[in-house]
Amino acid sequence: MHDDDRLDDLDRALFSLPLEEPPPGLRSAILAATTRAERRVPFAGWEFGLLGGTLALVAWFGLMLQSDFDAVAARIDSLIAGMRPLGSFDAALWLAVGIAISAASLARLGIARRIDA
Repeated sequence: MHDDDRLDDLDRALFSLPLEEPPPGLRSAILAATTRAERRVPFAGWEFGLLGGTLALVAWFGLMLQSDFDAVAARIDSLIAGMRPLGSFDAALWLAVGIAISAASLARLGIARRIDA
């Protein structure tokens, strides 16, 4: 039994149609469009860093809670005590300077426009 015997009339009619030649350069145009296509990533690099840092802190905090709650409370107290000097005027001034420099460099690089869009 040949393969032609199993085909119905519609399949035979379709296979009997002459095929057109593809336009010249079609294959190379398709390959160029796929290999040189811009790769789109869902997040910017700084967003990946922020997400990774947040997940690391959450994991660290979760492991601390699992091990010993009193140790977690002591660590949080020491963290808060260490942040008290940040409430001074000098620390606020340096923080403002750092934020201003960061905003200026982001605007210069054009990242701020991309974030707003």
